[in-house]
Order: sequence, then structure tokens, then C-alpha cells
Amino acid sequence: MTKNSITARLSAALDGVTAAIPINLGTTTLIYASAAPSLLGMGVFATMVGTTIMLVLTCSAKRPVFYCGRLFEAATLASMVTQFTLLAPALGLDPSEGVRLAYCCSVMVLAAVFVMLLHAVRAGRLIEFIPAPVFTGFVTGVAVLIAVTQLSALWRLQTQTDAVALWSIALGTFLVGMVVRIYRPKWPASGIAMLIGLLQGLAWQQAGAGVLMISSAGVTWTLPVFHAEIVTLMRVALAHQTLLVGLVMDSGILGGMIFLSTVVASRTITLVDSRHGDSRFDKWRMSLGMLISGAIGSAPMSGSPMCSLSAMRSAPLAAPVLITAAAMGLVIYALGVLSWLAVAAVAGGMLFEAWIIFDRTYLRNLTKVLRRQVLPGHAREDTALVTVVVLAAVLANMVVALLLGLLLGLVMYAARNSKRPVRAVFSGLQLKSNCARSQIEAAYLLAQGNRLCIAQLDGDLFFAINSRLDREITQLQNASESIVLDWSRVRDLDSSVARTVASWHTRANAAGHHIFHVKPKDVTSAFTELLQSQVADLQWQPDLDRALESAENLLLSEAPANAPHLTVVWSAASGLLRNLNTDQRAQVEKLMISRFYKTGEFIFRAGEASDRLVVLQHGSADVLIDLGVEGNIRPAGFRRGALVGEIGFLDGSKRSADVLAAQDVMTLELSSESFERITAEAPELSILLLKNMALEMGGRLRRSNAASAQTVMDTATVS
Repeated sequence: MTKNSITARLSAALDGVTAAIPINLGTTTLIYASAAPSLLGMGVFATMVGTTIMLVLTCSAKRPVFYCGRLFEAATLASMVTQFTLLAPALGLDPSEGVRLAYCCSVMVLAAVFVMLLHAVRAGRLIEFIPAPVFTGFVTGVAVLIAVTQLSALWRLQTQTDAVALWSIALGTFLVGMVVRIYRPKWPASGIAMLIGLLQGLAWQQAGAGVLMISSAGVTWTLPVFHAEIVTLMRVALAHQTLLVGLVMDSGILGGMIFLSTVVASRTITLVDSRHGDSRFDKWRMSLGMLISGAIGSAPMSGSPMCSLSAMRSAPLAAPVLITAAAMGLVIYALGVLSWLAVAAVAGGMLFEAWIIFDRTYLRNLTKVLRRQVLPGHAREDTALVTVVVLAAVLANMVVALLLGLLLGLVMYAARNSKRPVRAVFSGLQLKSNCARSQIEAAYLLAQGNRLCIAQLDGDLFFAINSRLDREITQLQNASESIVLDWSRVRDLDSSVARTVASWHTRANAAGHHIFHVKPKDVTSAFTELLQSQVADLQWQPDLDRALESAENLLLSEAPANAPHLTVVWSAASGLLRNLNTDQRAQVEKLMISRFYKTGEFIFRAGEASDRLVVLQHGSADVLIDLGVEGNIRPAGFRRGALVGEIGFLDGSKRSADVLAAQDVMTLELSSESFERITAEAPELSILLLKNMALEMGGRLRRSNAASAQTVMDTATVS
């Protein structure tokens, strides 16, 4: 092992720990504020031990994940304990700290059992049925709930400590976190904020101010479970079915949340390093770690995408990194650093975490709704769902918010995701570009059409559809070398889908496939920017026709050196001189004028007289129709050997569109005067030329009609 690899692993472990410790402190504070405030120091010890247990037990998993406390589960568990506290007196049970702590530990232990069962029945497949706005609602609800609870706690603490010191520590911690997050996004903002909060607390304490610390007794090595009155709780629970049913229901809800968070974390990290799936033994070890950590009084343990990605900046997640991180966490705790931390600093750190996870897009959309502005796609429905979940979290509790969000999410899924993410798949034989080509190139593309496939994506693509989308687009690689992804029907997508497509794009390129992306219609630039940020070499094609033409051109460019379309001269490639003998060809070529057009120069302009027929010798050209303020559209293109302007040449009408050189173009042009000369001197030759022009137009129209008919039939089949 090299020195650099050791340094990288140490750095990865430190990054993961500094990201996890503030979250662990915040989650523990949330839970113990409801369960056992006087045992907060022991709760911190239990959570650090729980994190160590999880990291050690899961370090050798096929899909390693960094585990720590999660605010979502902690806020929900705190709500459950509060509800239990209100119910207990009616059952003749004194809700003392020991009883509340016993209930908390019991819920976490049973929740771990539910996690085991959910893994056993492969419930991870159900995540696809939960739309992304539901997750947004949960996260935003937690953020608002944290802000409300922490500000309320700080307000109450004013009577127990120096108010100026209290608010300065909390505000300083929050502001430092924000500054680091904005100006140094790669640094561990939460860890640095907590460090500043710790130093502020010590400074105020040295100045004589009364500062409330996490543990006034210093480092404690006692687990809170030893203070839990589990026997008392179980005796009453067995005697009262209401309490027992409530305990099981709370455990099931928390277990589902832990399971959900861990699966989402695993899939999110997989998008980065492409390491898939855990074995059954890995899942049992993970569930066992959750059971043990819950039993000792730790905050609920779940997989953390943020901590995992922080660690992965320096080195891949592996057993040495996770074990080192576990050891670092215990060393930091043993040094007594965490017990010196002011409660106000933890509150400031929690407010900072709430600021991080609060969804800004939701806030912008809510503002637009209140101002009666128009929102794109389903944004108004998404905003309404998130608002309902947030209000339920604040006015009731996270349990109600969770159940309500899942119910509304299933309704939303049924309404939106009845369609497959890949609406239809076509081959290069079924769909062709409108580019006018020589007969030889057209024949070559007809023979090679199966090497190209076109996938039309559809609808709103969010995390819920991620796995299915990955499976369907991965299958495209098995049959084709060039793949066109048509995003024109997609209305919206989230970052997880962008990462999925980016990962697939990278794998496909590595396997020798060529990917073309059709730019979506009627969406904001944020959509394309999001995907562009994930796929380094992505180049948008303005429409499907341009993408098809680019893919076809690539097939032609990769053809063997002895392929017909590369070896023939222009006269054989062009349909204009079809079935002419040598003398007739020479007679026509003698009257044609050679011209060169640089890229961007116009070959024809709309409204000009149609006084010449053009044959492309080299290069390519685009047909452009001016729509005024809406810009130009490109209905077709031309390649080597194609006839350009034959309709106007025949009927004498003015040019109906511009023709622009897309590359440097060499042409041969036959003027109207020259054609009249041929008609006068060799009428049989002029008849052959007219016949060839008619055949070119007829073949082009036939191919266009066939492609349109096939599209209609296939679209009807998949709809």
C-alpha cells in the first residue's frame, strides 16, 4: 500500500466523520429532548457507539454505505415519543424519563426487525411507486420542523443561561456553516460550523457567561439503556392492547422510514461508483447493527448519502475507510471534545442543516403560486403536495405527515406514472432523417439500419422511475451501436435521473456506443443544464431529425474503406445521371458549373428565382425556413450526391426556403439556360434527366411517408 493511498483513505475517513458527527449530535438532541433531556450526554455516547457498530458490521458489504443518524427518522421518533407521553397517563403509566427512553429503545429495536422483514420481501421495489415530490415534502417538512423546534428550544433556554451568549453561539454556528457552504462547497461545512460553535462556547465560558454544555459532567461511558425502565413499559404494554398496538405501529413506520432512507442512499451512491446491490448476508448484518444500536439508546441509524459522498471525494468506500472512520469517531468522543460543545452550538448546527435540506425549488414555486403565476408541467401539483406534507409535519407530527405524504404520493404515481419512461423504441430502419442522400448512401443506411436505435422518453422522470429507466435504456446497448435518446416529450426530471443517465452514458461510451441526445421542448434551461452538468461530453441535438442525420452520418463515416458510398465518383452517387451513357454524362457535365460555398454561406435564399439545379459533390447543407420572431426551423438536410432545388427548377416558382452550407460545400450547378439548350439539342437526354429528377423526388417522398406511417403505427402500439 502506497503512502498516497493511505493518505487518501485517512482523508476519506475524516471527511465522512466530520460530516456525520454534526448530524449525530443533532439527531440525538432531537430525540433526547423528548425522551430524556438529562441523559443527553449518554445519548451522544450511544449514538457514537451505534455509528461504530454499523460501520464495522457493514464495512465489507458489496455496496458499502456510510451510516449515521438521520434527521428525518429522528424527528419522526421524537414525535412518536411525544405522542406516547400524552397517551401514557390514560393507561396508568407515569411517563418518566426512564419509561420514555424505554419506549424509544423498544421502537428502534422493533423497527430494525421490520427492516429485516422488508429486505426479506424485497420491498425496495416499492420505492419506484413513490414520486419525487413526496420525498421533497418529507425533507422540507423535517427542515421546517427542525427550525421550529430549535428556535423554540433556544427561546426556552434563555431563562437557564446567558441569553446573549446563547444567541451569539447559535447564530455564529449557523452563519459559519452558511459561509463555508457557499464559498467552500467541498469543505465539511457542518463540521467546521460545529468547531466554531465549540470555540465560541469555550470563549464565553472563559468570559464568565453561563453556557449550557451537552454534558456538564464531561465524557460519560454509560449507555442510556441502563436507565430505561423497560420492564415497567412491557408490563403495561402487555396489559393494554392499545399501547402494544401503538408500539408495533410506530415501529413499523420507523422501520419503513429507515429502510426507505437506506435504499435511497444506496441507490444514490451507486449512481456515482456503479457498485450495485448487497447480498442477503450484508442486509442481515446491517439490520443486526440497527437492532443493537437501537437497543443501547442510539439515534436511529440509516445510510447517509451526504456522508458517503463526502468520504468518496478522497477514496472509494471500502472496509479500511469505514473502520478508520469508526475508530476516529470513538477517539474524538474519548477526547471529550463533544462534551465541551454548547447546546446552543448544536441548535445552530441543526438550523444550518435545516437550511441545507430545505428545498429551494419548492419555495420558488410556492412564491409563484401565491403570486398567481403560471408554473410549468406538474409543478403546481407538486407544490401543493409538498405544502400539505409540511403543514402536517408542523401542525400535527411527522408520523401524520409521513402517512399523508405516502397516500398522496400513491395517488400521484397512479396518475402520472402509468406510462413507461421509454415510450417507444425504433430502429434506423423504422425512422430515418429527412436528409436528402444519394441512392448509394441510402442503400448503405438501409443495410445498416439495425445498428441504430431511437428511444423516445416520456413524461416526468423522477427518482421513483429511476431503476426502471436504467433497465430500459441499458437494454438498448444490446442491439445497437448508435443510440438516440429523444427527450422532446419529457417535461421534467430530477438530479437522480440525470445521474442515472450520466452513468449509463459513460458505460455506453466505454463499450463503444455513440449517444445522441435530442433537446427537450417547452422546458426551462435548468433541465438541460442539469443533465449537461452530469454528462461531460453531452451535445444536444436541436431536434430528432438532426439527431438522426448525425447518427446516420456517423454510420457512413465508420463504413469500411471499400464501402460503395466511399469509392464511387459523384456522378455515380447522384441520381441525376442515373442510366445515362458515357457520352450523355459528358454532355451534361460539360454544361454544369462548379462552385464552392464556405460553411455558413447560403446556396439558395428564399424568394430567389429558381434558375439552377444543384448537385452536392462534397459537404452537407441545411434547409431553413424563417418563422420570424420564433427563429428558423430545419425541416431537412442534404448530403453528397443529393439534388437540391429540383422542384423550383421544374415549375419555375421562387425558392420557398433558404439552403445553408452546414459544412464547406462543393457543388455542380445546371442553369435553366443550359437545360433549355439540352432540350433543344438532345430532347431524349432532357427526358432522361426529367425522369431522374422525378424518381429522386418520388423516392424521397416514399421514404418520408414510410417513416411517418411506421411512427404512427408504433406510437399507437405503445400508447
